[in-house]
Amino acid sequence: MDLLVVIFGAALVIGAVGVLVWVLTAERDLDQAQANLGRGGMLADSRQIALSASAKTRILDPFFTSIGNRAKGFTSAGMGDRVQRKLDLAGLYEKGWTVERVLVIRFLSLAIGVVLIVLLLSGGTGRQSLGLAALIAALAYLGPEAWLDRKAGERQGLIEKQLPDVIDQLTVSVEAGLGFDAAMARSAEGRTGPLADELARVLQDLQVGVDRQVALDRMVERTDVPDLKAFVVAIRQSTRHGLPIARVLKVQSQELREKRRARVEEKAAQLPVKIVFPLVFCILPSLFVIILGPAGINIMDSF
Repeated sequence: MDLLVVIFGAALVIGAVGVLVWVLTAERDLDQAQANLGRGGMLADSRQIALSASAKTRILDPFFTSIGNRAKGFTSAGMGDRVQRKLDLAGLYEKGWTVERVLVIRFLSLAIGVVLIVLLLSGGTGRQSLGLAALIAALAYLGPEAWLDRKAGERQGLIEKQLPDVIDQLTVSVEAGLGFDAAMARSAEGRTGPLADELARVLQDLQVGVDRQVALDRMVERTDVPDLKAFVVAIRQSTRHGLPIARVLKVQSQELREKRRARVEEKAAQLPVKIVFPLVFCILPSLFVIILGPAGINIMDSF
C-alpha cells in the first residue's frame, strides 16, 4: 500500500512539474496573431483560423485560463493588484503574463508541495521530517512571488545601469538639433534592454495622442526606478519653466554617473565583510588540512 502511495505521489509530482514548466516557458503566440490580422478578419476565415491554431492554444490555454479565473475568485483584490504590479515591474505583462497565469503557477506549486509533504510524512513524523515539510510548504507558497520579485529587481537594475548612457545619447541628439521626441526615438534605435523597450512604449503612447508628460509618468509607474523618476521630474520642470533641455539633460547625466560611481564604491566597500564567512568556514579549514595535515600525521607516527 505504501509503495502504491509513493508511486502515485511521484506520478502526480512529475505531471505537475511538467505542467508547471510548460506554463513558465509558454509565451504569447504573437506570430499567429499577426498572421490572423493579416488575413483581414473575414468571417469566412474564422474556422480556418481556429483550426490553424495549435492544440495548446485551442485546448490547454482555455483550460488553464479557467483554472486561473477560479483561483482568482478565491484571492483578494489586493493580492491580484499586487501581482499585477509585480508583473509590470518585471516587464512580463508585455510577454503575455497575466495574474491568472501566476495564480495557476502558485496552484501547481502548492499541489507539488502538498504531494511532497504527504510523501515525506508518510515515512514518519520526526523532527527532521517536520522541519523539511515546513520548508517545502514555505517554498511552495512564497516561491512564485519571490521569483517575480527577483525578476523585477533584475529589470530595475538594468534600467538603472543603462540610464546614464541613454541620457548621454539624448543630450548629444538634442544638442545636434533634434527635438526631445526624435531624440528618444534615436536613443531607442539599435538598443536592447528594458529601458529601450520603455522608451519605445513611450513613443507608441505619443503616436496615439497621449501627452508627453503623461507618457513619461506612465513609464515611471511601470518601472519604479528612483533615478528615472528624478530624470522625468527634471524634464517636467524644464518644460514648465522654459529651461534649455540640453543643459538639463547634461546635468542629469553627470548626477547619474556620480550616483553610479557611488553605488560601485559602496558595493566594493561591502566586499571585505561579505568575504569573511566564506573565508572562515570554507577556505581556511581546507588550508589548515593541507598545511597542518602532514605535520599531524608525522607527529602521530612518532608516538
